Amino acid sequence: MASTQFEVDPEDLALLQKLTGITDEKELEDHVTEVQNKANRHVHVYKVRMRYSRSMESKRALVDSISSFLPTTNTFYRLPKLAKDAIFLDVGCCVANALRKVVSDGWPAEHTIGIDLYKEFWNVGHELFKSTSDSFPAGFIGGDLFDNSILDPTNTDSPLDLESGHISAIYASNVFHLFDMEKQWDLARRLVSLLKRTPGSIIFGRHGVIPSEKGLSHGKSGSYHTAESFTKMWTELFELNTVEISCEVRNKSGKRFNSPLGEWDMVFFSIIFIGDTGDA
Repeated sequence: MASTQFEVDPEDLALLQKLTGITDEKELEDHVTEVQNKANRHVHVYKVRMRYSRSMESKRALVDSISSFLPTTNTFYRLPKLAKDAIFLDVGCCVANALRKVVSDGWPAEHTIGIDLYKEFWNVGHELFKSTSDSFPAGFIGGDLFDNSILDPTNTDSPLDLESGHISAIYASNVFHLFDMEKQWDLARRLVSLLKRTPGSIIFGRHGVIPSEKGLSHGKSGSYHTAESFTKMWTELFELNTVEISCEVRNKSGKRFNSPLGEWDMVFFSIIFIGDTGDA
């Protein structure tokens, strides 16, 4: 393989080549760079209370897949086979790279939905992956996750047009740590309310947390979770013995990542519904 500065995981590279039709790595890198530069000029950057920004500065922000995030791949991909109406929801979808990975692996595109703050991200995704709304018929909702008209299943005017407990798989990656603990609880409650109560239904992703030895962070920007408190949050949001919860610290190359609040750990989490207790 020719030398390249295009540092992309092999699986992500293969997916990009497959979806764009560009097999030459240099040509593909030029394409991604062009889209990246355009995104930086036109796409909004998240600015949140903790001053943690999410932007298009890295090509990885455009092309990272979710292959390493799936806790039980076979179980996950059985969901649309077990229920024809199974829906995959990507919360904070950015350019829809995770959605495209899931669809490429067999989940029907018309049963996937992405949510993000600005539709420009979605448009950048179409340009990046050389797709259209016809060739990639996934649904998109633009708006604030904390706006009841966006993510509240009890609101009949919601663009989701969902009843409570309708989503089979909810993916939320690099989203929770953008908010303080109070808002993380709020977001988690909203996602729990959307999750379908059938065995195998799942909420999963990755999330930045304060290292456990430092304890909970309480600063001017709010409070932030450790891996333990993040796990406890999910435990308290579900009835006893109805879910299997996994929350594992996995830092790339064993190194913590830097945030405005210091060094953080990255946790990979999953909450899998295993059954209803039958309690009232």
